[in-house]
Amino acid sequence: MGTASGTPRPSETGESKLGGAVESASPRPPGSPHLALSVSNASDSAVWWCRTFGFRPGAPPDHARSPARITEVVRHPDTGLVLSFRQHAEASGRGRFEYVSLRVTSEQALGEWAAHLDRLAIPHSSVWGNGTARYLSFTAPDGVGLELWCTRPS
Repeated sequence: MGTASGTPRPSETGESKLGGAVESASPRPPGSPHLALSVSNASDSAVWWCRTFGFRPGAPPDHARSPARITEVVRHPDTGLVLSFRQHAEASGRGRFEYVSLRVTSEQALGEWAAHLDRLAIPHSSVWGNGTARYLSFTAPDGVGLELWCTRPS
């Protein structure tokens, strides 16, 4: 086994690529997933995610109810995913990330998402991919890249 140079792979030595031992099973993360996004307009971003993905408005936490920090919160009714949008004058300078990748169930679901985005007049890529996965890419307000993907059946 090992690599072409004969060096053992991390999985063969019990170490991760990040260093340290590989855990045999990781614990389930507590609670629902939550992402906080820096945006230039919290209200517009919340409306866009509700309209595009079916999120529902939620109440921001008490610490976010300050004139100095405008925050909108949305929650997806099926997945429990919570997004908060924190309004900053310079959203792109607050450590924004490259993209969010969300898994869908099938290539047919990617086609349904493409049709949905068309109905909302949201520009997107065609469905593309490689031998093992298919993708649909588009951009949310404030330039956050979004990727919907699925694995191809073996």
